[in-house]
Amino acid sequence: MVIASYAVSLATADGANPSTFTDITAYVKGVTITRGRDDVLTQVQVGTATISVINDDGRFSPGRTASPLYPHVATMRAIKIVATYSATSYPLYFGYIQSITPNLNPSIRDATIQLADGFAWLDLAKTTPTYASVASGTSIGTALDSASWPAGLRSLATGQSTFTPSYADQSVLAQVQGIGIDNEGGLVFMDEEGRLVFQDRHTRLKSPYTVSQATLTDTADISDMQATRPVADLANEVKVTHSSGSVTVSDATSIAAKGLRRLDVQAQFVTALEAADRAAWVLSTRKDDVDRPSVAVVANASATLMAQALGRDLSDRITLSDASGLSGIGGDYHIERIEHTISNGGTLHVTRWQLSPADAAGFWALDVSDLDGTTRLAY
Repeated sequence: MVIASYAVSLATADGANPSTFTDITAYVKGVTITRGRDDVLTQVQVGTATISVINDDGRFSPGRTASPLYPHVATMRAIKIVATYSATSYPLYFGYIQSITPNLNPSIRDATIQLADGFAWLDLAKTTPTYASVASGTSIGTALDSASWPAGLRSLATGQSTFTPSYADQSVLAQVQGIGIDNEGGLVFMDEEGRLVFQDRHTRLKSPYTVSQATLTDTADISDMQATRPVADLANEVKVTHSSGSVTVSDATSIAAKGLRRLDVQAQFVTALEAADRAAWVLSTRKDDVDRPSVAVVANASATLMAQALGRDLSDRITLSDASGLSGIGGDYHIERIEHTISNGGTLHVTRWQLSPADAAGFWALDVSDLDGTTRLAY
């Protein structure tokens, strides 16, 4: 059996990026973590974690002033979870306490701590920044500045689109998502170290996301696999609303086969030309049926699986192999959601990835790939 070590630390100071922590690992009974989204056209949801802790001495009872942890067991205090395997540290989660629930049953004195990542912090801040006509990554930085979000907790791509955002009475999180997802067509999430990450729409077209980081077979590596092919994912008519109107594109073949399935995209700051490109791109990725697999691995089964379970992040590319010939699920996929369940002192670590297909034909991007033949135009 392969076992990693885990450290759970509680901040001893307030703020989004505290510098001092105390180790509470010895009291942790189990941890569950969820980060990501269901598919490529939805927003990443707030990343959550649940920690079950032993509370025999009341140290995790927030109102107990005699607790050795008082007053640090408090809402919005940061907690970080880090695994170490083969002398390498792997951050798994960084978030803020949303609730503390001690169990006062005399026979089971434990407590449950619920966490949310930095999305919860940014969703509380409502600001009205002054935006300029700059690349989308710069505008996201402006939004974060308005909330005094720490510079050390950012990893921002430049962005492919230039426009002037305008928001009134919206949270900073809504503004960041509106800029990065709705208008840029990229991805916004909090990573395992608590950084807000913005990946623009070309990020997955470039290294390292063009190369598979692991190959998993359904007969050896995968402990559970589900594959959903929902009709709700189909879109054969796409309407994109832009700065001066809207543009609509459709696919007659898909409409004839599946019925009209319309998707509305709000990209209110981009030009009509860019909106047309966006509509064509969305249509090309949504007009046909696709499988959205979810796979689970028991990290303790091998050194390779442990390293993969700890080391993979959102957008990473992996390969599924249909070795049994029964699932019909094979090829390259991007990771959209990550779930960790760690229990029994770390002797059982199960990781589940929600996946979306990596584009088989490939998109062309400037200075990245060849146009025509095996690629089609990106925007």
